[in-house]
Amino acid sequence: MLKKLALSLGLGCAALPAAADQALIISNGAFEGVRDIRAAYDAQRAVVAFRDAGFSVATLRDVNVDRMASVLADFSARLDENERVVIFLSGYFAEDGPNGLFMTSRLRGLSAFNLDSRGLDLEPVMDLLAKHPGRSLLVLGSPAGRFNDQGELQDSGSRNLVRAPQGVAVAEGVPAALADRITRLLVDPTVPMSNVFRGRDVRAYGYLPNHGTFLEAGVNVPPPPPPVDHDALWWDVVRAI
Repeated sequence: MLKKLALSLGLGCAALPAAADQALIISNGAFEGVRDIRAAYDAQRAVVAFRDAGFSVATLRDVNVDRMASVLADFSARLDENERVVIFLSGYFAEDGPNGLFMTSRLRGLSAFNLDSRGLDLEPVMDLLAKHPGRSLLVLGSPAGRFNDQGELQDSGSRNLVRAPQGVAVAEGVPAALADRITRLLVDPTVPMSNVFRGRDVRAYGYLPNHGTFLEAGVNVPPPPPPVDHDALWWDVVRAI
């Protein structure tokens, strides 16, 4: 409850630079009670692509729930409604409620009774991104399975980890593959996300229009023209004769 309150009020003191667009990357790869996942740090490979595309990028590694909540609250308070917003979380996740949890290092003795206290609730993260419809992307890098609602580690999740609100795109998969796809997306932001985040190691859901999506702030790409009605063209020619 405190985590949700902090995010909704925009509380927190972590300093993040202001820029036209904002990206936040959090990688948790060191754990107690389960094996470490060094692949979680592959999310940091996207930093250069973000900066080259004009994003202000904040990165964190191996942080606890309170630190994540503080940084996200500050991140939320600094956003402008016209900015592109990307949040990339990489590590272990847990299926708990409609929007899941992003887990921290304290996983020893994990169970259904303490699951909520060991991870960051993703629901306020989705609420944050929903304020930027059409310009927001949540990336969830999970290289080593996820926990179910009983605190048991599974090879893979049984469902989408979050429920994407209107206007928010979500990509899930292996962190390295996701970082590579983000680089491609930022090089050519008119490529549809549904094409970029497609493959054996990644998938996407939520707001995925077919006409190019991840644009420069304030720029809109028109939708593709409607298909040509050849019968109508033929009758136009006949009437002209």
